[in-house]
Amino acid sequence: MHFSSDPISESFSKIYTENYHWLSQWLSRQLKNKANLEDIVQDTFFKLFIAKTAHLIKEPRAYLATTARCIVIDQARHQIVEKKYLEYLQQNEQELQVSPEQTVMVLELLHRMTLAVGDLPQRQRLCLLLYYLEGLPQEKIAEQLKVSRRTVQLDLVKAMVYCHQWMQQH
Repeated sequence: MHFSSDPISESFSKIYTENYHWLSQWLSRQLKNKANLEDIVQDTFFKLFIAKTAHLIKEPRAYLATTARCIVIDQARHQIVEKKYLEYLQQNEQELQVSPEQTVMVLELLHRMTLAVGDLPQRQRLCLLLYYLEGLPQEKIAEQLKVSRRTVQLDLVKAMVYCHQWMQQH
């Protein structure tokens, strides 16, 4: 029996075969900590695979490098949030009395929130992180991003609504 192969799968296979080694080497030069290099490479190709857009990509290496960079940033952001939460737990250990199960549940929630925040448009994501993680007032965020305070307010609202909806769906 003969199965016809679809152009999307063929394009993905071609990009994977031609660029897997290149992406591994490129990431090796970019990363200080190479412990999860293979995971990042696989996650990069997985994102391409589930997007089903391989047949539309004109510059695979630029696409792969950008995707891998975003994955590294998302992982770093997740580690920062997790670290801050664990520090908070340690500083308030006696008052909180958190069980290991509760800690795991909160870390899972933080992971999901990190994914939701990672899907936001860049300016909304920056507003949300600067406001809630860095504790910057809206005026300072507006100055930093060279936008109005009203724009920061709207971005924060849009970001919160999006994250809430994302959490409800996932």
